[in-house]
Formats: sequence, structure tokens, C-alpha cells
Amino acid sequence: MEPGSASGTIPAPSLQQAMDWSLVLASQGIEPELHPAPGGPGATLSIPEVELGRARAILAQYQRENRHRRWQTAVARVGWVFDWQALGWVALVTLVHLLSIVDKSPLAAAGDFDSVAARGGAWWRSITALFLHVDARHLISNLTIGLVFLGVAMAEYGAGPALLASTLSGVAANWIGLAFRPEHYHGLGASGFVMAALGMISVRAFRLEEWRQRPTLTAARGVISAGFLLILFGFSPESDVLVHVAGFAVGAGLGLLLRPFGGDVPRQTRWDLPCKLGFAALVSLGWWNALQ
Repeated sequence: MEPGSASGTIPAPSLQQAMDWSLVLASQGIEPELHPAPGGPGATLSIPEVELGRARAILAQYQRENRHRRWQTAVARVGWVFDWQALGWVALVTLVHLLSIVDKSPLAAAGDFDSVAARGGAWWRSITALFLHVDARHLISNLTIGLVFLGVAMAEYGAGPALLASTLSGVAANWIGLAFRPEHYHGLGASGFVMAALGMISVRAFRLEEWRQRPTLTAARGVISAGFLLILFGFSPESDVLVHVAGFAVGAGLGLLLRPFGGDVPRQTRWDLPCKLGFAALVSLGWWNALQ
């Protein structure tokens, strides 16, 4: 900053925060002066008056993006990032299960994917069935692997987009299963949702810089690895293999459509809340219809 030039200040709550902000602004061509608060934990950034408005806008954008990153943890030696916001989905599914096993609870009967009812127009059952489970073992199995797959997908595509895309894929998987089964059956469980999150992860390699250098090897490695996981978790004798494969395939397709979101934190931030609201509206609409 030129000596004697007019300047404005931006206060920071801590010296570390001020140093972080200084680096952010320097990367955008603004060179602030850092002044630690005498005898206090805070600090102040002095910025040329002509750059003050732009500096505040840059820091506001940085804060919005950083707010979502606080939920994320890098997985050592793997190169993956995990988003702990997936615990919100775990809590919601657990709550619905607990409510469904209460004596005389209407949730299971009203929300399972009854093929006859679905063919008769009960479209909401394809949504509500994603939150119901046969027993605690079924629930824990889906939540354990679902937490991992969804957490990684959220870190890759953004929490809101990954959550909504996995839900839509799970819903689509239920309808695909119905299309291939003429007999009467009942379906329930989050496994279509879980396999959709795995499908989204499987196409992650298509956006990596490494893919541009070795496209066949990189893409094959990601898809084959996810395929083995699909076989391991989705092909057990008592599971609905058709719905699992359908969820995986639809999830992979949506993952390809969401490629622009991969690693693009500003884009993820813009769409995070709208997608979460879309998920909440979809689930609420499904259960509202089921309980009428």
C-alpha cells in the first residue's frame, strides 16, 4: 500500500484469521497491511480505500465457501475427502425407523413400496420406502456403508447436490424394479439410495486431472473398484439386487451430469441450500401423501 494513500480497515477476530484473510486477498492482487491488536486476540487489515469494497466481497465469498469446508475431513493415504454432513441423513433415517417400530405406528404400512399400490398411483411410496427398514440389522447395514459413500459423494459434488441426486436415484431405482417385476411385492430400505451414492463416486475419476493423461486406466480403475464394492455390498442373497444395480447405474449417470460441481466450491456453495430444500420438500411431500 502506498504511503499516505487513503485506506480503510477490516477487523478480524483473531491474528490467525487476519493472516488467512491476508493470503486470500494477496492471491487476488490486494496487498493489505496487518496490524495486531495491542494486548488483544484480534487484528486489523488496512486496505487501500479504492480496493476496500472488492476486498470485503472477496472475504465474504471466502467465508461462505469455508463454512462448508469445515464439515470436511481429508482421509489420510487415500486421497479422498469426507463430508460429515452425511450424519444428518443418518439421523433422519434413524428417526424414521424408531418412529416406525413404535406400537401401532402407521409409517411402515403407509410408506413401504407396495407394488400394487404403486401401480395404482401411490407414487409417494417410492420416496417413503427409502426411509423404512425391516429391522435394526437392516438399518445398521445401510447406515454404515451409506454414511461412507454419501460422505465422500458430498465432498465431491457438494452436500446438497449429492443428497438430492442420491435420493432421486433411489426413487428411480424403485420404479425400475417395479417395471421389471410383474408380481406383487413389498420393498423398503435405503439401499437404492446408498448404491446411488456409490455410483456417483465411481465416475469421480472422469473429472480428475489424471484422467486427461491416462483416461482408460484412470476411468477403469474408478469404475472397477466401485463395481467390486457393488458386488460386495449389493449382491447378498437376501438383498434386492435389481434395485441396487439400478440405483448404482442412475447414480453414476447423475454423477456424470454433476461433473461441473466436482471440486468447484463456489458452484457447490450456490446450489447447496436449494438442493437441500429440494430434498426436504420431496421427502415432506412423500410422507404427507403417505399419511393422509
